[in-house]
Amino acid sequence: MDQGESPEIGGYRIIRQLGSGGMGAVYLVQHPTLPRQEALKLLDNAISRDEDFRARFTREADLLAGLSHPNIVTLHNRGESEDGRLWLTMEYVDGIDAAALVRTEGPMPLDVALPVLIGAASALDYTYQRKAITHRDVKPANILVTFHAGRVEQVKLADFGIAKAMGESTSLTSTGITVGTMAFISPEAITDSTNITGAADQYSLAATAYALLTGAGPFESVGAPALMYDHLNTPVPSILARRPDLPAGVDLVFERALAKNPKDRYASCREFTLALKKSSVGQMRTSVTPIQSTIHHVQALPKALAQQPKGIDEAETEVARQPKRNGRSHTRAALAGVVIIGAVALSATALAVMRATGNSESPQELALVKTITVDMNSSSLMRTKGATGDVYLLGDEDGSVWSLSPTTYRSTVLLKANCARGAGLAASVDTQTAMRFCPDNNSVDVFDPGSGVNRASVAVAGRPTNAVVASSGNLAYVTSYDAKTFSNAVTRVNLTDESTAVLPKLRTLVPKLATNSDGSVLYANAVSDNYSYSKLSSVLRSAGEVSLSLEGTASSIATATDGGAVFVAIGYNSLQSTGSDQRRRVSVFDSSRSNALEYIDIQDAEGLVLSPDGGLLAVVTESRDRSSVVYLVDVKSRSIAGQRSIARESSSRATLVFDGSGRNIVVAYGSRPGEKVQTKINVLDATRR
Repeated sequence: MDQGESPEIGGYRIIRQLGSGGMGAVYLVQHPTLPRQEALKLLDNAISRDEDFRARFTREADLLAGLSHPNIVTLHNRGESEDGRLWLTMEYVDGIDAAALVRTEGPMPLDVALPVLIGAASALDYTYQRKAITHRDVKPANILVTFHAGRVEQVKLADFGIAKAMGESTSLTSTGITVGTMAFISPEAITDSTNITGAADQYSLAATAYALLTGAGPFESVGAPALMYDHLNTPVPSILARRPDLPAGVDLVFERALAKNPKDRYASCREFTLALKKSSVGQMRTSVTPIQSTIHHVQALPKALAQQPKGIDEAETEVARQPKRNGRSHTRAALAGVVIIGAVALSATALAVMRATGNSESPQELALVKTITVDMNSSSLMRTKGATGDVYLLGDEDGSVWSLSPTTYRSTVLLKANCARGAGLAASVDTQTAMRFCPDNNSVDVFDPGSGVNRASVAVAGRPTNAVVASSGNLAYVTSYDAKTFSNAVTRVNLTDESTAVLPKLRTLVPKLATNSDGSVLYANAVSDNYSYSKLSSVLRSAGEVSLSLEGTASSIATATDGGAVFVAIGYNSLQSTGSDQRRRVSVFDSSRSNALEYIDIQDAEGLVLSPDGGLLAVVTESRDRSSVVYLVDVKSRSIAGQRSIARESSSRATLVFDGSGRNIVVAYGSRPGEKVQTKINVLDATRR
């Protein structure tokens, strides 16, 4: 405690300090009248002074006082110190938290981790199913363990309630947030902390299990913004790559438990631990349902995220911080010739909404021409020009680039692997110009997509996060993440002489980019200056600024060759709007239609692309129930002309292109039948319906 502070708080005599953190300190205390020691949590002044938090803290403490479960640390009392600091007392567990245990002893064997996880799961299911209470800060440091004769004797989950009160406070924005908390937070807690279910705790418990078994959480990025990006976007890394001694079935268990979409996870925490337990006795194949998780895309940093202290030093929450990746995060811009799609609070009453209903008949099914399987893990699909005509490029997760013939669909390795975290691709559709960028380097490689010959390596403003090449092949834009400002620098690259110019930073984490044909206008997503989420976004043009709104989070952008119309896919990871799902529709800004913003009624769009003549728009939705839908839209009428459902065995992102004739739509996505990673390619006929 601070010097001069009373050795008693609320009549409880201080014995010693147990730990401290971003929200306060925890002490071992003697009960005023009973022969019992308890743990007292004393919150700091800044938090205690917040009136909104105080009201929620009182409400949550009263609610949690009624909880009685063998795996929950019991709340005994609450009060306020003489200097106005809030405190509460709880059951003292003379054990060790799981974070400290892993840090001192190393990753746990599965048979040791299981009873710890089963105990925590039982507590979480009890509070949610019986009381509709979520924990919101499940992590190793909040699981207390005691041992007897070398075996786990008791498991207690600590700190219900405080995180929820913190997360729902309207005036507390960042107090107490740690990398340790971010390492285990669920995607929906990042995007909308007011609408949390038990699925969020199940996700955090799975991330905790990953840390107990490997010594680090599933994502190893450095810093909260990068970790948030990974939770929202990055597929779950194979746990077998870190612990090859674990049963083969655990990868499927974690892939489902850590699904981006809450609906794709296990129905309860108990189901997750049962699946993990069954995997250890060779029953995984018959007990685990394949996942249908959804990759989401986030625009920027949200409001404060729920964080709570524990009865152990706060540093112990940082089990999962292993410096490795920089978290792919993304873009910003605004300068003459740059169009920004960003988040600002605008009135929706000025919008012209058009629901694309098409004919009264249901859209016809698109014909499936063929399905191709390639033994690689595609991160992107591009159409460009080769030596003798069109060629498709596929970027592998190891950084290699594959070439795919649009006639025979024969695949060959065009460029060898060059980075550990996967290469991104950008290409001109009309010239023999392509670009490969690696998040590990501060440069991009410009190469000939026909021969694979590298033309130049061009230095950019930082580690690349995304890029786009104009169809004319003369200009490209590359975004580079700046962790200090939570934004992306934009480098404009002249592909004729390889000169560069750095544009003003684009305020966003996840850049989505598109250009008009000559590259004179860049379209990108951006957010408000304070990085707070808003339901609305704006469209700005440098020539006579036009301000319109579009709801939700951009997951893909496509533009007509003349730049007259811009189409923005709005994915599942969109902010809540009052009683409406229109935030998740494809948004269209068309300068030829009185600058009005229109909508195409396709929800949860993951990617979109325009046909070569600009008359058709192909849209692929995010994976749901192990499938996605590809829609064909008539651009002029905005009506849906055709559609087809495609199977999706994994949660990897899908990308799609039209072939050069505009006849076929080519859709590529990662697949995981069993333990083998592959890329599935579906070719759909846009003319046969």
